[in-house]
Amino acid sequence: MADGTKVYARLPFGYNKKFRDRGEVFTLIGGRNDEKLRTNRYFIDFNPKEGHQEILCDSCGRKFIAMSFFEAHKRKRSCDDDSAIPTRLETAELIGADPDKFKMVDDNVKQTAMNLNNAV
Repeated sequence: MADGTKVYARLPFGYNKKFRDRGEVFTLIGGRNDEKLRTNRYFIDFNPKEGHQEILCDSCGRKFIAMSFFEAHKRKRSCDDDSAIPTRLETAELIGADPDKFKMVDDNVKQTAMNLNNAV
């Protein structure tokens, strides 16, 4: 797959060391997994002839294919950090899980780490 192809994210995922929001427009770098990502429909070709547009976030410079995706981005992200990682609540929402269960896992990991530190 040729690098330089403009696409938009159908799903939120990490690409080129950045988290891509749903509907975010970006350019492929020609990575080794690009074809797998295309096959699994993580992204779709950006095509202005199909009415696709680019809506620019003036805070972080990311571009989105539709106003609804841009508005969702503004609600969920701090646009100051280009490498923003989704919060536990956002991750739970993305995979349809209970955010309280994510908190319990975090708490268990922290407790185990403290126990290991105290045992040494």
